[in-house]
Amino acid sequence: MKRKNIKDIDMNNAYFHFTEKGNLKSIAQNGLKAQIGDASKLVDDKSRVCFSQGVKGILGIKNSFIWEFEHAKICDIPEGYKKYFDIKDFSSTDLIPKEIVYEALKRKFENEVYLVVDAKEGEDFLPEEINGLGSNFDIKGKEGHDISPKKISKLVIPNANNAWETIQYVYNNLIEKNPDIEGIIRMMNSNLDEMITYFRNKELEVPQNEDFTLKQRVARFLRKNNLFMNLEFVENFVHSQLDVFAIKKSKIPEEKVDSRKDFMEFISNNGEFRKEEFSHLSDSKSTAIEEIDKIIEQMNASRDENKDDERI
Repeated sequence: MKRKNIKDIDMNNAYFHFTEKGNLKSIAQNGLKAQIGDASKLVDDKSRVCFSQGVKGILGIKNSFIWEFEHAKICDIPEGYKKYFDIKDFSSTDLIPKEIVYEALKRKFENEVYLVVDAKEGEDFLPEEINGLGSNFDIKGKEGHDISPKKISKLVIPNANNAWETIQYVYNNLIEKNPDIEGIIRMMNSNLDEMITYFRNKELEVPQNEDFTLKQRVARFLRKNNLFMNLEFVENFVHSQLDVFAIKKSKIPEEKVDSRKDFMEFISNNGEFRKEEFSHLSDSKSTAIEEIDKIIEQMNASRDENKDDERI
């Protein structure tokens, strides 16, 4: 199967289709076959190939999926999705708890990849079959119409190996490039935003038996954030904390200095990046330092709460 790097694609107009990794070999040989997908059964769709257009489409369709499952009953979970849900009794008529939806869909998205489809209006889909509030996230292909392998390529994104990482990559970049409408972007993708926030907060939670240093816990979080890892100084910090030293807290004396101050001095090269002569540094680096500062404050607060709980 051909591969297309995200840098070589018009991300506003390209057409995308997501599929499970296990389908790639068959798709490379036979193309995309018109069918009623597992998720499409939630909305009683017909046999067809569906697409999304542009970054807004990629985000919009996943946001829609999350909304559908948040409002679905356990007994309505499609058969192909059940393996991702930590549920024993699928006969219940209760709504699926939100946290279970998040955990299941994350597993699902991690097992998916995105394809770039050279779809043509009129040939592969009709204009009246384009749906999506504010974005063309739900483009329904012609009923019974297959897509040739020649029109399909695998989307390649640095540090993104699955659909979940791809979604976060494009979402973070969309917000970063459009700070003036960040609120609108988050509102239009509110379900997806809540899911991403849920896992970000989960990463920040510090178990009571955690024995990593503060720097190592921050490094573990940063390693999973593609936006930060694209910055060389962040990548170097993560490498130094997790790949070189990997010193456990239990093996070193209790730090007597301010851990937050100590870390910020390290990440800013002992204050060099804050000096006036370094004012040419990119906004992304400054933003990253500010975000890391917030992360440290949250971790310190969480650690203090855990200590209070232990005293009780």
